Amino acid sequence: MNAPRPRPPLGALVSGIAALALTACQPAPSSGGAAGEAGTAAPQALVPASVQPPVLAADCALPQAGLIAELCAVPATRAAAEALDRTMSSAIANLGNATRGEIFDTEVSWRAAVQLMCPAGTADPDPRIPGYDRADCLNDALEERRRAFVDMVDTAGPWRLVRISFVEARAVVPEGPDGFPNFAVRSVQYPRIDNADSAAAEAFNAAMRRGADADWRAFASDRDRTYTITYAGPAVISVAFRDFLMGHGAARPSTGGESVHFMMQGAGRALAAGDLFADRTAALPVLARRAAEGLNAEARDIGVDNLRFTPERLAPTVADPANWVLRREGLGVFVGADTVAPNAFGQHEILIPWADLRPLLRPDAPMSTG
Repeated sequence: MNAPRPRPPLGALVSGIAALALTACQPAPSSGGAAGEAGTAAPQALVPASVQPPVLAADCALPQAGLIAELCAVPATRAAAEALDRTMSSAIANLGNATRGEIFDTEVSWRAAVQLMCPAGTADPDPRIPGYDRADCLNDALEERRRAFVDMVDTAGPWRLVRISFVEARAVVPEGPDGFPNFAVRSVQYPRIDNADSAAAEAFNAAMRRGADADWRAFASDRDRTYTITYAGPAVISVAFRDFLMGHGAARPSTGGESVHFMMQGAGRALAAGDLFADRTAALPVLARRAAEGLNAEARDIGVDNLRFTPERLAPTVADPANWVLRREGLGVFVGADTVAPNAFGQHEILIPWADLRPLLRPDAPMSTG
């Protein structure tokens, strides 16, 4: 008997419950209010920064309909929603206007995800999980979403970086048994600079969001993207993204990733090999040799004797800065699963200490290599 396909995490899927309350319960700003110029309405997709997420208890005192009424009526979901509101209010309290706007802007896709993942009037929205009713679905998702707002702000180097969580879901055909749709879910986390007003910061924020804006509708798969800030200095920020993809009908998930290294001077741009190495043509063979040595050692350690990596085989991998991982202790070379070896070998990062690369580095490299 085949194992069931892993259920995608529900946490972010109902992350928009608090923002649903925002648009459902908050009065529209008057034409001369603080939301904008006199006679100019605030953008529909955003919530003005002056508006805090409401306390659900206050909203429940008002006549409600639809999802908000259901949350208010069920003690378990009401408590979870109130907890989410409190956590979200605390998390965004000191954020800038643009960052708050981006957080609330993502709620539009979450509203649609709620309807797909926790459909109204259905006792068992997912036939793979018998007895999983709507209240359970909402309650679990609200709690997971609350945790997404915990520690969402990180100080890295001179930058204040905010974790933005973007999720969307869509129904895919064919429909499942008993008329329940199958769902494809994409969850993307990416960093945003909150405390800098410069062309480079704006370019960085646009580059980070690009992964969330990418079109995924051609694929019937669940996708999850997370990230780690591996280096952050005045001149460069390095972000390592990692991807998990579960194709509908696939026997196993696939993993991968890429890094984005962003130069934070002037107008901002992606780091090139020439920004780090004095002579790119001399440096790349060294990276390929060290990466091959590291992968061969790891293959031996796990008892995989039929894999042999050569510098020539890894040359295309090390030539692309998207496969680099900038760290304080050295330069990592990321080798994704199913790139130069079978998927079962997994993904690996081979770290080369800066001391070993120092003769090849530019004297004015944009990061500390000491």
